Parts: sequence; structure tokens; C-alpha cells
Amino acid sequence: MNAPALLAAWQATNREWLDVGKEMDERHAALAERLPFPPYIVFGRRGWCITSHDEIDRCRYADSTKRRLHERLDAAIAQYGAGREAAGLNELEDRWIALSGDLDRLSNQLAADSSGTLEAAQAKLSLSIAIFEEGGDGSGAEKGLIRSALADLNALSGTVSELMRLSALMGFGPGAEAGPAGAEVAHLLELERQHHAADQRYDAIPDSEPDEVWQPVYQEVLDLENEIADAPITTIVGALVKLRMVWGQVGTGDGEVDRRCMNSAVRTFEDAAIKAGYNPPWQRSGDWL
Repeated sequence: MNAPALLAAWQATNREWLDVGKEMDERHAALAERLPFPPYIVFGRRGWCITSHDEIDRCRYADSTKRRLHERLDAAIAQYGAGREAAGLNELEDRWIALSGDLDRLSNQLAADSSGTLEAAQAKLSLSIAIFEEGGDGSGAEKGLIRSALADLNALSGTVSELMRLSALMGFGPGAEAGPAGAEVAHLLELERQHHAADQRYDAIPDSEPDEVWQPVYQEVLDLENEIADAPITTIVGALVKLRMVWGQVGTGDGEVDRRCMNSAVRTFEDAAIKAGYNPPWQRSGDWL
């Protein structure tokens, strides 16, 4: 089983273990109302309470008296044993002990997991917390679980660093937001929003309006297109903004703007691929279209 499955198995076993323990307590309490535990007999005028055969053997009474006391104590023990059997306590205790062993086995099996995944670390720490909440002192399985979770996180640290680096190349995620790429992407997305809004205003102008009405709006759209085309980009998200303008059904349709956007996007995709570790089989492109 993988780490999450082991955690789920432990949790299911623990629920049954707790239920069995509760049932044991209830049946013990019901039995105690009828029969004392441990079984005992009372002897002598002062009410000497005898709970073991050793106590009888140490007394200074005649052998015949000791023999009667042994018989009475055996009868009390047998009566209590019969009561336990009738209450199903023997079976419950055997089940409770078996479940305890299963819990230890599952805990140790999870601690021995070496998959080095985030799910494994989460499962191990979740189980550690569960054990602590039930009274663990850190000296048993929980210590092994915590050490194993730390090993998982250490194994993941290199992967996380690589994901952060690739995220920065893409232009989204924590790796990008924390660096210059975050500002680049935010700037281009804002230009894209302004361009779309200006284009909608331009399309809404009736054909009957004179040049002095539509020309300023057209110029605003064109200026935003040129600003997007000329914006320096280093991320794939930045390249996608430029490609969306070329592909989209908005804007002036200026072919020169489209060519500059395509050139910038292709170069950025190539740079990102190389920085990500890919060795492309083609030669680096120059300006085209």
C-alpha cells in the first residue's frame, strides 16, 4: 500500500480499536456490579481480604484451613472467569490486542515508506498528530514517522526548487510572482485588458460618425497594439498575450504589429525551452514573416 492508503488503513483500524475498547469498558463496568475484580474472599473476624493464593500460603493457619481458603478463592476466580466468558470479554480483549498489533504494524510500515512524495509526508505527519492526540509521548512510532516525513521533504526540496524555476519561466505561480516576471506578466495582462476595452469602444462607434469621432479611439487601439508588440518579454505567459492579439478577432489587424508579436513570441518560447533544459533540433529563428 502507498502512504495515503496506509494512513487510511490505520485510521479505520484505530476507529475499530476505540470502539472495541469502549465496549470492553462498558462490559467490565456491568460485570463489576455483580462480581468484584480482582476476585477475592473475606476471612476472619477483621475481614481479611484475600486476593491470591500466596497470601493464603503465608498465613499461620492449619493446613486444613488453608485448603478451604484455597478452594473458596478458586471458586471466586472461577465464578469471575465464567462471568467474563458470558460477557464476551475474553473475545473482546483478544480483538483489542490484535488491533493494537495492527496499529503498530501499520505505523511502522508507514514510517518505513521511502517514496519521497508530498502525499507521503502529509500522511506521516497526520498520523503523528493522531498518535500525539491519543497520548503519544514521541518515544514510539511517532518519532519514526516524523523522521521519515522529514526525509520525504528533504527529497522534495530539489524538486520544489526546480518547479519554482520552471514556474518563473512560464510566468505564473510563486516562482514568477516573487520575481521580475511577475511585474512583466501583470503589465502585459493590463495592456491586453486596455486593448480589449478600447477595441470594444471602437466597434461601438456607428459608421455614420465623422473621422474626428472614431480616429482618436482607433489611434488608442493602435498605440496599445504597438506597446504590446514592443514590450520586452521573458515568459511564456508574456508570449501568449502577444499571440492572443495576433489570433484574436479584435484590434486594427495591422500586419506589422502581428509580425512583431509573432517574432517576439517565437523567440521567447525558444529561450524558455532552452532555459528549461530542452535542446531543440532546429536552429534559432530570426525575424520572420
